[in-house]
Amino acid sequence: MTTTNQNTEVQYINFHAEGICYVNRFRTNEAQNGDTYCSVTLGFLHGAVGGPKQKKPRVTYIDCNVRNDEICDILQQHEAAILGDSKVTAVMRISDIFEGEPFEATIKNKDGSTKKKMVSSIKARLIGMKQLKVNGEVVYSKSDDSDSEEQPTEEQNDAPVIQDEVAESAEAPVEHEALAPEVQLDPKAPDFAAQRDHLKELGYVWDRDLKLWVLRQAA
Repeated sequence: MTTTNQNTEVQYINFHAEGICYVNRFRTNEAQNGDTYCSVTLGFLHGAVGGPKQKKPRVTYIDCNVRNDEICDILQQHEAAILGDSKVTAVMRISDIFEGEPFEATIKNKDGSTKKKMVSSIKARLIGMKQLKVNGEVVYSKSDDSDSEEQPTEEQNDAPVIQDEVAESAEAPVEHEALAPEVQLDPKAPDFAAQRDHLKELGYVWDRDLKLWVLRQAA
């Protein structure tokens, strides 16, 4: 009888992404155990730029939890700029990218009518920040990846540098199209608590006057 030794040790496959992005909707959240952590919505630029047709890069928004205290502190120092009218751009590194679980929500339109819509988002963890700019001025720069979870390869060391003309040519930062400005949940729904917590992670706050979950204003 032949037996085969199987490796029972848990292994992990890392998936990291890095690029130029807008920095939007910085917020502080409270975990179930009472600890606090910060989150931010990053609008990553990608696609063709310039050329005969003067193409503009596309923007993909990703909601990121930040467990790195140093990055949280730096972003918090510039919270007013991020939540205000300033243009805040950065070179960020993220990991554990996944699609948040969608759920059906009642959305209030500007004319007062309502409609049902599936709400979801792309989520990730923010693990590194190499540069931060406010209105084109560098306010933070890091030459290495010591705030990352693992040592970078030689290829990863060639970090992209923010080009103001590239960021300027992109569409103005707007909310991810799946994020409605106002959402109404059914408190009798069996998964109400999960939906509520999901909205909080996305940056929604409860408005007692409107009796609705309202998305915080993006930068």
